[in-house]
Amino acid sequence: MQTKSKLNVTIEYDTQEKKYKAKPGRLEIKLANDGGVVFKAKGTDVIYFFPEKNIFNPPIQVVSVGKDKSEPLNLSGMTGEFPYAVFCKTTNDFAEGNSPPMMIIE
Repeated sequence: MQTKSKLNVTIEYDTQEKKYKAKPGRLEIKLANDGGVVFKAKGTDVIYFFPEKNIFNPPIQVVSVGKDKSEPLNLSGMTGEFPYAVFCKTTNDFAEGNSPPMMIIE
């Protein structure tokens, strides 16, 4: 479980599996008052999709991140388990984690 105020989720290409992966695929967050997540993209433009838009402040459902760029988002204070998806423009496919990407916020 990560407890820093800004945590990182990076999309990068896995040369062994030959696909983009979310690292970590399962992000466990111990909520901090100033907590947030920095979403990064390595080697491709990506679009992050969040079915539950209210986990961030301000609420947001879609975030575009350019190749080798990052986008920080602040957490709203909601707790729970929240799936998300990441579309990679280079391969026209969705990234994977160890399982479908998930944020667990407590």
